[in-house]
Amino acid sequence: MPKLRVFSPSFNSHKFCVNCIDSVASQKKLPDEHFFIDDNSQDDTREWLSSHYERMQGNALQKGYKLNIVPNGVRKWKLLNLYEYAIRCDPDDVICVLDGDDWLSDNSALEKIWSHYQDDNVDYVYTNWKYSHNNEVGISKKIPDNFENWDPYDSPWITSAMSTFRVKQFLKIPIVNFLRWDYKWFTMGCDQAYVLPIIKQIMQVDGGYDKIKFIDEPLYVYQFTENPNKPRSQNNDGGMRIDAHNSVTFIKSRGYIK
Repeated sequence: MPKLRVFSPSFNSHKFCVNCIDSVASQKKLPDEHFFIDDNSQDDTREWLSSHYERMQGNALQKGYKLNIVPNGVRKWKLLNLYEYAIRCDPDDVICVLDGDDWLSDNSALEKIWSHYQDDNVDYVYTNWKYSHNNEVGISKKIPDNFENWDPYDSPWITSAMSTFRVKQFLKIPIVNFLRWDYKWFTMGCDQAYVLPIIKQIMQVDGGYDKIKFIDEPLYVYQFTENPNKPRSQNNDGGMRIDAHNSVTFIKSRGYIK
């Protein structure tokens, strides 16, 4: 029986980490596991997690799912943490990626996503999102019906921060797609480093996108302005923005590597 797993990578998530974990606990459809990894934060994230730990852990136990809060001793960044988690899961399991400073906007979010995975042929589901600071809805949209003229690497980004996938699709991706120009794991542009290959290889194998479903509802809240560790936050010094831009440009120009 496939399991539903929520994976939350977190760095310097401060108070938002509690919003993230509580939003999962409030779901009508609970996951089998919520794996929250603190990636060697340098702020007071661990103090926030520690002060709420007993309540959050007790809540999860009472509701019958596993909450694992794991502190990293060194920073590995999102993509490598995701890979190390995925290789421990069963191929038919579903992973929902929920960043540790974001949260689910609707208590039926996982229920709506999971309903699509009742079809064994569905391997990737994504939703729209909204910004935390103004509730403006994001840019996610359905893959065009005339998909013959559409390629994920050549087209604007239309998927979302709320990516969910069967583990087997993620593990099909050759690891070289996860590596930068210097052959180190991507630290920025991580979503595009794994989402674009998943979409591309589904198209290459199936000749279409029937295995991909889009939910046109903002089921995910993207915390955008208050965390300076977001590349496009108004509070960071611009270095992360440049790194993110360079990474995404490299990913899209290089394309999918078999």
